[in-house]
Amino acid sequence: MSDFALTVLMYLSYLLGVTNSPPDQTNWQVIQRWKQNDAGIYQFVAVNKDLITDCKQSPSSQIAFPSVIHSATQVFVNNQLVVKFGDPSFKHTRGFYGAPILPCAALLNGAESIRWEVSSYSKYFARFNDYPSISSSVPVANFFYETLPIIGAGALFILCLFNLLIFYNKVSHLKLTSLVLSNLLTGVYFMGTVLENFGISIPMLYAHKIADIGIWFGFIFFINLLHLEEIIPKIANYINMGTCFLAMLVIAFASDADTIQ
Repeated sequence: MSDFALTVLMYLSYLLGVTNSPPDQTNWQVIQRWKQNDAGIYQFVAVNKDLITDCKQSPSSQIAFPSVIHSATQVFVNNQLVVKFGDPSFKHTRGFYGAPILPCAALLNGAESIRWEVSSYSKYFARFNDYPSISSSVPVANFFYETLPIIGAGALFILCLFNLLIFYNKVSHLKLTSLVLSNLLTGVYFMGTVLENFGISIPMLYAHKIADIGIWFGFIFFINLLHLEEIIPKIANYINMGTCFLAMLVIAFASDADTIQ
Protein backbone atom coordinates (compact mmCIF):
# COMPACT_ATOMS: atom_id res chain seq x y z
CA MET A 1 0.00 0.00 0.00
CA SER A 2 2.79 2.42 0.92
CA ASP A 3 4.67 1.99 -2.36
CA PHE A 4 1.46 2.28 -4.37
CA ALA A 5 0.39 5.43 -2.50
CA LEU A 6 3.80 7.01 -2.98
CA THR A 7 3.80 6.22 -6.71
CA VAL A 8 0.37 7.81 -7.15
CA LEU A 9 1.31 10.91 -5.17
CA MET A 10 4.60 11.48 -6.94
CA TYR A 11 2.99 10.97 -10.36
CA LEU A 12 0.29 13.50 -9.52
CA SER A 13 2.99 15.91 -8.36
CA TYR A 14 4.81 15.44 -11.64
CA LEU A 15 1.63 16.13 -13.65
CA LEU A 16 0.99 19.29 -11.61
CA GLY A 17 4.57 20.49 -12.08
CA VAL A 18 5.41 20.31 -8.36
CA THR A 19 9.15 20.22 -7.60
CA ASN A 20 10.84 19.25 -4.37
CA SER A 21 13.03 22.36 -4.29
CA PRO A 22 13.30 25.64 -6.23
CA PRO A 23 16.14 26.34 -8.69
CA ASP A 24 19.60 26.50 -7.12
CA GLN A 25 20.73 29.86 -5.75
CA THR A 26 24.35 30.94 -5.85
CA ASN A 27 24.35 32.02 -2.20
CA TRP A 28 23.10 28.62 -0.99
CA GLN A 29 25.45 25.65 -1.05
CA VAL A 30 23.36 22.47 -1.01
CA ILE A 31 25.08 19.87 1.15
CA GLN A 32 22.40 17.20 0.87
CA ARG A 33 19.29 17.10 -1.27
CA TRP A 34 16.23 15.30 0.00
CA LYS A 35 17.58 11.93 1.13
CA GLN A 36 15.97 9.30 3.33
CA ASN A 37 17.97 8.30 6.42
CA ASP A 38 17.92 5.01 8.32
CA ALA A 39 14.89 6.16 10.34
CA GLY A 40 12.88 6.75 7.15
CA ILE A 41 13.03 10.55 7.47
CA TYR A 42 13.85 12.76 4.46
CA GLN A 43 16.45 15.49 5.01
CA PHE A 44 17.65 18.54 3.11
CA VAL A 45 20.76 20.45 4.19
CA ALA A 46 22.18 23.71 2.84
CA VAL A 47 24.71 26.33 3.98
CA ASN A 48 24.76 30.10 3.40
CA LYS A 49 27.36 32.73 4.32
CA ASP A 50 25.88 35.77 2.60
CA LEU A 51 22.87 35.94 4.94
CA ILE A 52 25.23 36.67 7.85
CA THR A 53 26.62 39.68 5.98
CA ASP A 54 23.12 40.85 5.09
CA CYS A 55 22.04 40.54 8.72
CA LYS A 56 25.02 42.57 9.95
CA GLN A 57 24.08 45.30 7.50
CA SER A 58 20.45 45.24 8.62
CA PRO A 59 20.32 44.06 12.26
CA SER A 60 16.63 44.94 12.62
CA SER A 61 15.69 42.42 9.90
CA GLN A 62 15.08 38.71 10.24
CA ILE A 63 15.74 35.54 8.29
CA ALA A 64 12.44 34.01 7.17
CA PHE A 65 12.42 30.27 6.52
CA PRO A 66 9.92 28.61 4.16
CA SER A 67 7.06 26.46 5.36
CA VAL A 68 7.63 22.77 4.68
CA ILE A 69 4.45 20.80 5.41
CA HIS A 70 4.80 18.10 8.10
CA SER A 71 8.42 19.03 8.72
CA ALA A 72 10.93 20.09 11.36
CA THR A 73 13.68 22.69 10.97
CA GLN A 74 17.01 23.15 12.70
CA VAL A 75 19.26 26.17 12.12
CA PHE A 76 22.93 26.19 13.09
CA VAL A 77 25.19 29.24 13.21
CA ASN A 78 28.88 28.30 13.33
CA ASN A 79 27.73 24.73 14.07
CA GLN A 80 25.78 25.88 17.15
CA LEU A 81 22.03 25.20 17.23
CA VAL A 82 20.13 28.52 17.39
CA VAL A 83 16.68 27.51 16.10
CA LYS A 84 14.74 24.28 16.59
CA PHE A 85 11.26 24.35 15.06
CA GLY A 86 9.47 21.03 15.52
CA ASP A 87 10.89 17.61 16.35
CA PRO A 88 13.21 16.07 13.70
CA SER A 89 12.35 12.58 15.01
CA PHE A 90 8.60 13.34 14.65
CA LYS A 91 7.86 11.71 18.00
CA HIS A 92 6.35 15.05 19.02
CA THR A 93 4.11 17.29 16.92
CA ARG A 94 4.43 21.06 16.96
CA GLY A 95 2.22 21.66 13.93
CA PHE A 96 1.71 20.88 10.26
CA TYR A 97 2.45 24.14 8.46
CA GLY A 98 4.46 26.62 10.56
CA ALA A 99 7.77 28.22 9.60
CA PRO A 100 10.60 29.49 11.85
CA ILE A 101 11.99 33.04 11.93
CA LEU A 102 15.51 34.00 13.07
CA PRO A 103 15.96 37.68 14.09
CA CYS A 104 19.26 39.08 12.84
CA ALA A 105 19.80 40.62 16.27
CA ALA A 106 19.92 37.10 17.75
CA LEU A 107 22.93 36.01 15.68
CA LEU A 108 26.05 35.18 17.63
CA ASN A 109 29.08 37.45 17.60
CA GLY A 110 31.56 36.17 15.10
CA ALA A 111 28.90 34.34 13.10
CA GLU A 112 30.23 33.22 9.72
CA SER A 113 27.71 30.81 8.20
CA ILE A 114 24.17 29.48 8.56
CA ARG A 115 23.42 25.79 8.18
CA TRP A 116 19.78 24.99 7.44
CA GLU A 117 18.56 21.45 8.07
CA VAL A 118 14.95 20.58 7.28
CA SER A 119 13.41 17.15 7.86
CA SER A 120 10.19 15.68 6.47
CA TYR A 121 8.51 12.45 7.48
CA SER A 122 6.89 12.13 4.04
CA LYS A 123 8.51 11.97 0.61
CA TYR A 124 5.45 13.70 -0.88
CA PHE A 125 5.82 16.67 1.48
CA ALA A 126 9.62 16.81 1.21
CA ARG A 127 9.56 20.03 -0.83
CA PHE A 128 9.65 23.81 -0.46
CA ASN A 129 9.10 26.77 -2.77
CA ASP A 130 11.76 29.28 -1.68
CA TYR A 131 15.09 29.31 0.08
CA PRO A 132 15.36 31.23 3.39
CA SER A 133 15.85 34.95 2.85
CA ILE A 134 16.18 38.28 4.65
CA SER A 135 12.93 40.08 5.43
CA SER A 136 12.81 43.70 6.57
CA SER A 137 9.31 43.25 8.04
CA VAL A 138 8.11 40.53 10.38
CA PRO A 139 6.63 37.70 8.24
CA VAL A 140 2.96 36.99 8.93
CA ALA A 141 3.02 33.42 7.58
CA ASN A 142 2.54 31.83 11.01
CA PHE A 143 -0.59 33.93 11.53
CA PHE A 144 -2.15 31.83 8.76
CA TYR A 145 -0.31 28.61 9.61
CA GLU A 146 -0.85 28.60 13.39
CA THR A 147 -2.90 31.50 14.76
CA LEU A 148 -5.90 31.12 12.44
CA PRO A 149 -6.20 27.33 13.02
CA ILE A 150 -6.21 27.97 16.77
CA ILE A 151 -8.93 30.60 16.36
CA GLY A 152 -10.83 28.35 13.94
CA ALA A 153 -10.79 25.37 16.31
CA GLY A 154 -11.91 27.48 19.27
CA ALA A 155 -14.67 29.16 17.24
CA LEU A 156 -16.03 25.83 16.00
CA PHE A 157 -16.06 24.33 19.51
CA ILE A 158 -17.94 27.37 20.81
CA LEU A 159 -20.31 27.17 17.84
CA CYS A 160 -21.16 23.59 18.83
CA LEU A 161 -22.30 24.84 22.23
CA PHE A 162 -24.34 27.66 20.70
CA ASN A 163 -26.00 25.22 18.30
CA LEU A 164 -27.05 23.01 21.20
CA LEU A 165 -28.41 25.96 23.19
CA ILE A 166 -30.24 27.56 20.28
CA PHE A 167 -31.60 24.60 18.33
CA TYR A 168 -32.23 21.95 21.00
CA ASN A 169 -35.86 20.78 20.70
CA LYS A 170 -36.38 23.23 17.80
CA VAL A 171 -35.06 20.99 15.02
CA SER A 172 -34.94 17.23 14.70
CA HIS A 173 -32.31 15.42 16.75
CA LEU A 174 -30.76 14.01 13.57
CA LYS A 175 -30.30 17.47 12.09
CA LEU A 176 -28.90 18.87 15.32
CA THR A 177 -26.53 15.92 15.74
CA SER A 178 -25.24 16.31 12.17
CA LEU A 179 -24.81 20.07 12.62
CA VAL A 180 -22.95 19.81 15.92
CA LEU A 181 -20.70 16.92 14.87
CA SER A 182 -19.78 18.51 11.54
CA ASN A 183 -18.57 21.60 13.42
CA LEU A 184 -16.94 19.62 16.22
CA LEU A 185 -14.98 17.28 13.95
CA THR A 186 -13.86 20.08 11.64
CA GLY A 187 -12.60 21.80 14.79
CA VAL A 188 -10.68 18.61 15.63
CA TYR A 189 -8.91 18.92 12.27
CA PHE A 190 -7.82 22.51 12.93
CA MET A 191 -6.76 21.54 16.44
CA GLY A 192 -4.77 18.61 15.08
CA THR A 193 -2.68 20.91 12.87
CA VAL A 194 -1.40 22.89 15.90
CA LEU A 195 -1.42 20.37 18.75
CA GLU A 196 1.48 21.88 20.70
CA ASN A 197 -0.55 25.06 21.23
CA PHE A 198 -3.20 22.96 22.97
CA GLY A 199 -0.64 21.30 25.24
CA ILE A 200 -0.86 17.91 23.50
CA SER A 201 2.26 15.92 22.64
CA ILE A 202 1.87 12.92 20.30
CA PRO A 203 3.84 11.60 17.30
CA MET A 204 3.29 13.33 13.96
CA LEU A 205 1.82 10.15 12.41
CA TYR A 206 -0.95 10.00 15.05
CA ALA A 207 -1.64 13.73 14.77
CA HIS A 208 -1.91 13.37 11.00
CA LYS A 209 -4.39 10.50 11.39
CA ILE A 210 -6.53 12.29 13.98
CA ALA A 211 -6.71 15.50 11.95
CA ASP A 212 -7.52 13.78 8.65
CA ILE A 213 -10.09 11.39 10.13
CA GLY A 214 -11.66 14.37 11.87
CA ILE A 215 -12.16 16.29 8.63
CA TRP A 216 -13.49 13.21 6.79
CA PHE A 217 -15.98 12.50 9.60
CA GLY A 218 -16.95 16.16 9.65
CA PHE A 219 -17.63 15.97 5.91
CA ILE A 220 -19.90 12.93 6.43
CA PHE A 221 -22.07 14.80 8.91
CA PHE A 222 -22.11 18.00 6.85
CA ILE A 223 -23.32 16.19 3.71
CA ASN A 224 -25.80 14.24 5.83
CA LEU A 225 -27.20 17.54 7.09
CA LEU A 226 -27.62 18.72 3.49
CA HIS A 227 -29.48 15.48 2.79
CA LEU A 228 -31.76 15.95 5.81
CA GLU A 229 -32.50 19.45 4.52
CA GLU A 230 -33.39 17.80 1.18
CA ILE A 231 -30.66 19.72 -0.65
CA ILE A 232 -28.98 16.57 -1.99
CA PRO A 233 -30.56 13.16 -2.77
CA LYS A 234 -30.25 10.06 -0.61
CA ILE A 235 -28.06 8.19 -3.11
CA ALA A 236 -25.49 11.02 -3.12
CA ASN A 237 -25.41 10.94 0.68
CA TYR A 238 -24.80 7.18 0.71
CA ILE A 239 -22.06 7.44 -1.93
CA ASN A 240 -20.36 10.13 0.14
CA MET A 241 -20.57 8.00 3.30
CA GLY A 242 -19.08 4.99 1.54
CA THR A 243 -16.22 7.02 0.05
CA CYS A 244 -15.43 8.71 3.35
CA PHE A 245 -15.48 5.46 5.35
CA LEU A 246 -13.13 3.89 2.80
CA ALA A 247 -10.76 6.86 3.13
CA MET A 248 -10.87 6.71 6.93
CA LEU A 249 -10.17 2.96 6.87
CA VAL A 250 -7.03 3.56 4.80
CA ILE A 251 -5.94 6.42 7.08
CA ALA A 252 -6.56 4.48 10.30
CA PHE A 253 -4.41 1.51 9.25
CA ALA A 254 -1.75 3.46 7.34
CA SER A 255 1.82 2.92 8.47
CA ASP A 256 3.27 6.07 6.89
CA ALA A 257 2.38 9.63 5.92
CA ASP A 258 2.29 9.07 2.16
CA THR A 259 -0.41 6.41 2.51
CA ILE A 260 -2.47 8.76 4.71
CA GLN A 261 -2.15 11.54 2.18
